[in-house]
Amino acid sequence: PGGMTNLSGGWLKGREVLATTSGPRRVLLLTDGQANVGVTGSSQLSALVRAAADDGIGTSLFGVGEGFNEELLAAMADAAGGEYRYLATADDAAAAFAEELGDLVTLAAQNVSVEVRPAVGVAWIGVLNDHPSVAVDGGVQVQLGDAYAGTTRSCLLRLGTPGVAALGPVTIAELVLRWTAVTGGVAQHTVTVPVVVNVVSTDDAAAQVPDARVVEEVQSLEAARRIAEARAAADRGDLRRSSTLFQQSADLLRTAAAGSADPLKYEEQLAQTDRLATEVREGYWAPDASKRAHRESRRGTRRRE
Repeated sequence: PGGMTNLSGGWLKGREVLATTSGPRRVLLLTDGQANVGVTGSSQLSALVRAAADDGIGTSLFGVGEGFNEELLAAMADAAGGEYRYLATADDAAAAFAEELGDLVTLAAQNVSVEVRPAVGVAWIGVLNDHPSVAVDGGVQVQLGDAYAGTTRSCLLRLGTPGVAALGPVTIAELVLRWTAVTGGVAQHTVTVPVVVNVVSTDDAAAQVPDARVVEEVQSLEAARRIAEARAAADRGDLRRSSTLFQQSADLLRTAAAGSADPLKYEEQLAQTDRLATEVREGYWAPDASKRAHRESRRGTRRRE
């Protein structure tokens, strides 16, 4: 009631309790305010949850209402390899916690990462998704967080390949997948996978049809980026620019859905984007709308199926 939120204190107590237990462990942190007592800096809080994740204790964040700092909660979720969920009202908590507990009982691996090592002469351009990544010797490591049985998570990479005179298969990169098992005894696993392309003539290359799944994913990611840009424009008061970007995002989502084997998976995101576009056109932009846009852009760049 006094406006004090000791976010770090609550989280540290949760970690203290879990330190004496075994098996899959996760702190579920729910807040409706700003961290203004105890440890308050984003980098310090992220370091705390990252260290706990390295010890096998994950963290998922739940923001309720309009008063919390969504950028902080999202950064902490990234550092911990957990989820960040926005609850518009307390009534949304039951469904969100059910999703989280469902994840816990299907947890298959923790601290999943993919290291990308381009071959000599291949230019590394970047990760299209919004997954956290860090530079490592010879490439970059993309941190995917935890993995759950029965789900798929995509990671799109962009590489610049040089011209090659000889035809035939060429290895352009290596992917090193790392994870910690949570069943059958905790153990670290590493698998290395070569990325091989087949060099063909210019005419043969021109006749190739791009992979439909990759095209769909790129369109979906671009739509999510437009939502993030639209949110930023609305937050600074440029509702006209925001309206245009929201409409572009909706158009991209419809195109992705039209070419998808499962168009219904875009239904909710498209409905939310259309709603945001309508609100901006009508001159409405409140903290709740900004938080909904943040949720949709984040969900779109980290799609789980």
